Amino acid sequence: IEVPNDPGNVIYVWFDALLNYMTAVGYGWDDELFAKYWPADVHLVGKDIIKFHCALWPAMLMAADLPLPKKVFAHGFFTIDGQKISKSLGNAIDPNELAAKYSVDTLRYFLLREIPFGGDGDFSFDRLEQRYTSDLANDLGNLASRVSNMVAKYAAGKISVQELENASTIEQEVYSLTEKLSFDKALARIWEVVSDANKLVDAEKPWELAKTDETKLLKVLGTLVAQIRLVTKLIKPYLPEAAEKLDKAFNADTIKKVEPMFPREIKPEE
Repeated sequence: IEVPNDPGNVIYVWFDALLNYMTAVGYGWDDELFAKYWPADVHLVGKDIIKFHCALWPAMLMAADLPLPKKVFAHGFFTIDGQKISKSLGNAIDPNELAAKYSVDTLRYFLLREIPFGGDGDFSFDRLEQRYTSDLANDLGNLASRVSNMVAKYAAGKISVQELENASTIEQEVYSLTEKLSFDKALARIWEVVSDANKLVDAEKPWELAKTDETKLLKVLGTLVAQIRLVTKLIKPYLPEAAEKLDKAFNADTIKKVEPMFPREIKPEE
């Protein structure tokens, strides 16, 4: 871009493009809005444009005496079944179509759990199906359905929720991993709670306790509800739709039965 009144010099096009980060959030036209959103907590960029965002952009901000982004994080690239995504191969995937088939929660979960954030990652329909069936439908969805049904059946939806001794520790671990953008590890930690809850169901067999020990039954169900409430709180940034359904069911005065959140028979492609 030619410098106005000085055609012997030019402005690199990236200079003009980078300014949009600030002008979009009020710089030069809304000081209050700009103060709210700048500096950015995390500046997310592609790994192939680090030069512009970690050299030219900071230099521009420093020259203007403006604060730098608090963190710059470069993400990796996707391949499809080991191949580069390209028009010639015809292997590009429309994320909107994929989300319509599996749900946005499913797609978000798969990408953040399967691929360490920041590294290159390979997308596979087979692994997406595996994560959907194993982690979401079986582990989380089936747990929520079983526990809500048992609380409704054996306690009329009313239960004294047990206190989890390690809840605050787990929360801090997950929040710390999230702050570090280690989303795969944060989700893995949350799923340890899901796994523990499923193991508790299998070990204690509440349907048998209902016949022999009502006191222990109610304690077990109270622990399970506490575990699900903790999971609900922790998955909100990752699976907001699922978290909302769990919240309505398990944080109500009377716990309600949860409809299948991740049906085993997924919606066919349109």
